[in-house]
Amino acid sequence: MPPTKPTSLFIKRFPADWENKPDIVSALQAYETSLVLVAYGRFPHALTNCVSAIEGLLKAVVPNTKGKRLFEVFEEAAKLSSRVDAFSKPGLTELRVARNDFIHSGFSPEDDGKAVDLLVGVGFPFFELCLNEFCSYDIAASTDGEIVIHLNVAQSVHKMATSSGIARLGYCIDSLGHLIRLSFAKRDLSDWAEIADHDDQTGNKFFRLKERKDRLDLSEEMTWLFDCPVCGGFECNMVELGYTEDDGSDLTASAMRCAECDFKAGPTKPFMCEVLMADQVEATKDAIRIEYGLLKDPADEPPQ
Repeated sequence: MPPTKPTSLFIKRFPADWENKPDIVSALQAYETSLVLVAYGRFPHALTNCVSAIEGLLKAVVPNTKGKRLFEVFEEAAKLSSRVDAFSKPGLTELRVARNDFIHSGFSPEDDGKAVDLLVGVGFPFFELCLNEFCSYDIAASTDGEIVIHLNVAQSVHKMATSSGIARLGYCIDSLGHLIRLSFAKRDLSDWAEIADHDDQTGNKFFRLKERKDRLDLSEEMTWLFDCPVCGGFECNMVELGYTEDDGSDLTASAMRCAECDFKAGPTKPFMCEVLMADQVEATKDAIRIEYGLLKDPADEPPQ
C-alpha cells in the first residue's frame, strides 16, 4: 500500500520523491505551523517552529551534522554552498540565540517585535534559501500564491521599516496573518456557503457593506475606493491618498480599511498601506489625479 500523502495547509506541491524524504516533509510542515502561529499572534512560538524547520532540514541533507549543535550545523551547511555562506552570520546567530532564549526562559509581549523581525528578516528567507540550495525545491512556487504575495509584502515592509530606523516591526506581518485567519474562517464550507446564500437572498451583504463604506467615506482626506488586497473583495477598500508634488505624480496610499474583511493599515503601520496598494494606485493614478483636479483630462483638450 503506497504511503499517504502528507497533510498540508498552504503547500500545494511537496518534493517529487517525498516518500523517501520524511525529514524534509516534516520541516515543511513545521514551516507551515510557523505561519499559522504568526496568524494568531504567537510570534516567539512561530520563531521556534521556523528554526526547528531549518534545523530539521539541514540535518537531513547536510553530511556530518548528526548530534551537532545548531551553530555547527550552520557551519557545515556553509561549507557546501557559497550562497549559504554569504547569508548574514550575525542574523543567524541572533535567530539561534532568540530560539534558545524563548525555549529556556520563556517570552513576553515585548518579544513579539523581535520575533517578527527575525522571522521575516532571517528565518523565512534562510529556510527558502536552504531548500533551493540543498533540495532544488522552490517553496515559493510550491505554496499558495496569496500566501507568497503577503510574505513578500511582509519582507518589503520590513526592509523599508528597518531602513527608516523603525524599531517595532511586529506589524510587518499583519496582512499575512489576516489572510491566514480569513482562510481558516472559510474552511467550514457548509457554514460559509449557508451564510453566503442567506446574504445573497436577503441582500444583507449589500446593505452591510454599503453602510460600512458610507462610514469609511466620511474622511475629508483624498480617498478612493479600491479592491481589497487581502480578502480580494471588489471595491470595498476605502483608501486615503497623499502626495507631495503639486501635480500628484507621486501619489501613494497612506491609510486603508476594508469594509468587507475589516483589514486596516495607517500611520501606525508605516509602509504597510503603501506596499499593499502600490499596484492598484499606480494603475488608477491618472484617473484619481483627474478626479481631484491635479491633472487635465485629455478628453477636455480641444481637438488639434
